Amino acid sequence: MMLKVIAAVLPVVFSASSWAVNFESCPGPSAIQGVNGIYTAPTASGKGEWLGVVNRGPASAISSFESAVFYPSGNQSGNVGTVGYCEYKTQDGVSMNMRYRPGETPDVAVKLRNAENWKEITTGLGLVLYECANKAPGVCAFSEVEG
Repeated sequence: MMLKVIAAVLPVVFSASSWAVNFESCPGPSAIQGVNGIYTAPTASGKGEWLGVVNRGPASAISSFESAVFYPSGNQSGNVGTVGYCEYKTQDGVSMNMRYRPGETPDVAVKLRNAENWKEITTGLGLVLYECANKAPGVCAFSEVEG
C-alpha cells in the first residue's frame, strides 16, 4: 500500500517545479551597478541581465525607479508583448532607461502580471503601450512567455 502512495505522489512532487512561474520585474535601485556610465542588474531568473547606459559623465548611483513601459504584440491591447524599458533617476537627476535581456533577438516575449498596475496609453501617433508607475518593489511585474 505504501508503495502505491509513493508511486502516486512522486510524479506530482517532481512536476511541482512546472507549477512555479518565474516573475520578473524592474530591478530595485540597490540591485543596479554602474561603472563608467554603463548600468547592469541581474534578472530574477538568472537568465540574463538588465542593461542601461548614461552618456553624461561618470556613473552616479541610481536613486529611484520612475516607471516601466511595455509594448503589446501587434500594437494591439493585450498582455503579451515585450518590455520596452524601466526608467530610473540617478543621484545627479539624470534619467536612465534599462532594457530587459538586450542581447536576445528578437526581444523576449513576456506576459504582464499585476495587470491592474499597468495603464494602457495610446500615443498621438497611434502607438499602444502600457506604463506602470507604481514604485513599490516587484509591482511592475511580468513573466516570460514559454514558446
